Amino acid sequence: MFTADFRDEIAKDDSIDSFSVTLCARESVSVLRAFVEHYQLAGAEQVFLYIDDTKEVSDEVTEALAPYGFVTVQGCDEAFWKEAYPDEKVPSLPQKQEALRDRTIAMNTSDWLFFCDADEFIVGDRPIGVALAQLPDDMKGVRLKNSEAVWGPDDDVTQPYGSGYERFSFGTHRRLKGPKKKNWRNLIAMLVYGRDWREMIKGTAGHSMGKHFLRRGAYPDESTSHVSFFDGQPVPYLPMRIQKQHNWHVVHFDAISFGRWKDKWQGRLSGSTNTGPVGESRVAQLEAARRAFQKGNPQRQFRRIYGVNRWQKRILTRLRLLGQLPREARPE
Repeated sequence: MFTADFRDEIAKDDSIDSFSVTLCARESVSVLRAFVEHYQLAGAEQVFLYIDDTKEVSDEVTEALAPYGFVTVQGCDEAFWKEAYPDEKVPSLPQKQEALRDRTIAMNTSDWLFFCDADEFIVGDRPIGVALAQLPDDMKGVRLKNSEAVWGPDDDVTQPYGSGYERFSFGTHRRLKGPKKKNWRNLIAMLVYGRDWREMIKGTAGHSMGKHFLRRGAYPDESTSHVSFFDGQPVPYLPMRIQKQHNWHVVHFDAISFGRWKDKWQGRLSGSTNTGPVGESRVAQLEAARRAFQKGNPQRQFRRIYGVNRWQKRILTRLRLLGQLPREARPE
């Protein structure tokens, strides 16, 4: 996902902070390999990968990723989660992430530890460690804002990582702030997405809360998949003056492809995946997906949520809520 291989630059510059990455995933080997190779180029010292699946699957992933010596794979099968949460039939994703958080913080030896998912990629024109090194020593954590990868009118939705654009949440627009924020947000959602506006009320299909780093040895009071809290306060976003230097942010491939989206939402609808509490737009998407599967036209629903037609492309570009995603900024 980075526009260059930053490993040599990191090796030559002692002022760049180091970082490692941790995630809990249930993904194919090809998706995990794309993730690992991205963060290898980004200069991550280690990847702590927890496989939320059967022992057979985690063993397969361990073997496939064995050539990447900086990756540590831990299998998390049913017995693993039963030991962690004996009273839960299917622990929620937040519960799983919390169970693994302190364990990984204790293992991390890098300056920073990044918490993300397998479909999230830090991008920027220089190593992210350049930005992290500018933060004060007493800052225990920091968040990066995120965009969402989407398919344009001419993109192939069946091609993994084939999305040609990145879409930004309505919250990044200067006019969608202040006391009238909700009214503006709803108006823009209706204008751009028509009858799908409730599913797209934030301007993105996935989350718009970003992902975060914790400084080495910092144990938060509580965490979500997006942010950690110290003394009741969430860790702040990367200061804008630093973020703008080299456009550091996270690109979220909430739908890696139509096929991957279909599998993910079928898991949610069947109850085999417990996402925990979700926001109003996710609830609306769940019901829309349910109807689409029942009617036998899920790809049409996918295009409505994760694609932009020519009208939407024109409007969102004018509002600076849509940008082109460079080819080199997409995994192969």
